[in-house]
Formats: sequence, C-alpha cells, structure tokens
Amino acid sequence: MNVFSTLDGNTYKIDREIYISKTRKQFPYYQDPKKYKKPYFAICPACKNPIQIINLFFDEYVEEHTGRKNLHGRHVPIDVKELASYSQAAYDNCPLKNPVAFSVHELRENETMNQEMLEYIQTHSKEIFDDIRKITGVLLKSTFLKGMLDNYLAAREYCYTHTNMYNIPYSILYTRPAIDFFGRKVSVEGVGKSICEAINEKSKFFCVYNGQIQKREGMYVYIRLIISNHDVKKNQMMMKIEEQREDENTSNIIFKNKIDIEPCIYE
Repeated sequence: MNVFSTLDGNTYKIDREIYISKTRKQFPYYQDPKKYKKPYFAICPACKNPIQIINLFFDEYVEEHTGRKNLHGRHVPIDVKELASYSQAAYDNCPLKNPVAFSVHELRENETMNQEMLEYIQTHSKEIFDDIRKITGVLLKSTFLKGMLDNYLAAREYCYTHTNMYNIPYSILYTRPAIDFFGRKVSVEGVGKSICEAINEKSKFFCVYNGQIQKREGMYVYIRLIISNHDVKKNQMMMKIEEQREDENTSNIIFKNKIDIEPCIYE
C-alpha cells in the first residue's frame, strides 16, 4: 500500500520524508531492531491493523506477493506494541490488502463498505474533480466531470475490489470511456504542457491555440484521451492521446505517458 496512518488518525502518503516527519522514527513506530529486522511500523488507514514500512532507506527487499521493491507498506499479522493490535476479521475486509488491476471485475461483498464508499465519493466530488484535472492535465468542466461521475456511480464501479478511498480519480478515469478531446482547454503546467507540445508537434489535424485544442482544417477527425494498462506492481497506468480520421480505421498516437498512481487523500 502507499498510505499510512498515525495514532492521531491522520492519513499520509508513504514517503520517506513524510514518514520521518510524522513519526520522528520514535516508538511505537520504531520498534526494537533486535526483535524486528525491519523495525518501522504504522497503521493501515482502512482496517487499522499494523503495517510494516518496507524499504524506507534501501530498495533491497522484494515483496513476496506483489513483487514490489520500492518503498511501500504491508500488513503484518502481529500485535505491535502500543501501536496497533492485529485483527484477522478486519484484515479480511480490508480494501487495501491485495491490490488488483482496474481491469479485474470482482465485486466487493460488503454492502456497508460499499455504502461508505458511495457517501465518501459524493462528499468529496469537488476534490475528486480537481485531482482528475491534475492527473490528465486537462481543464475539464465541472458539468462534464459530474456527468462522468454520475455514470461511474450508476455502474457501481466503486463496489469493485480494485477501488478504495485513495485511488478514486484513477478508478474513474480507467473505467469510463475515452474522453473526446476536441475543444478542451489544457493546463500550461505539468503534464498539460507536455500534451500541448506533443499536439502542436505531432498532430496532423489539431493544434493548441490559446490553451484550447482546435482543428487545423475543417475535416471529420477525432482526438481522444484514453487511460489503460493498469500495472499493479509498478502502480502505474498509461495515458495516451490519439487522433483519427472518420474514414480511416487506424489512429495516430500523438502522446503517450505513464501515470504514477499517487494516493488521493481527502479530509
């Protein structure tokens, strides 16, 4: 997992400097190194069980089940002194225990948790919209995003095991249809800047003028944003932009970029 909680109930991204700052590497987060080879611990935000922080300082340990070698957290079936007690029942229902790809359609058989997810998404829709804009680099209008969210909720995508409270914007982007890009406004910062440069340099039919995607000529052509290829081990997805003439079967890929799935934490 890529998030952790502290005893005060706050949740954070698993990051070396954040972990050190919030725990000060002190007991009970730092346990006896004679007892634990990897003595850094925290709390799972979802099930409140103890988690061990893996590769806090060195990328040397390969996670047995996921194959991940980078900094991350994993559940440990033990009581950690003055930090958290282990509950098998809580672990069995934890949405963070075994991450699966967004392409896996396995329903979460826990209606209480599904209802909590629904209410959480409805409460934090504005923050979710802001994160979708940040992830894609596209300044999508709130009316469009609301329609996108309504379809997502109607399909009950949040009820699948691939979705948890910390990856909702990515879940929405992956499970919804490709986004028609024509006429959209693009950010001039971050990935948006790269998208603008790619369209102006590589597109046969479109350009970005005053921050907006426009046609070069009045022909029947399409330009789409597609999110695909969720890689659980690398915690990434692929974002690509392609254009296509209406009378052609093949498309031209203008832009391709791997997206790191960052935890989206809403208070």
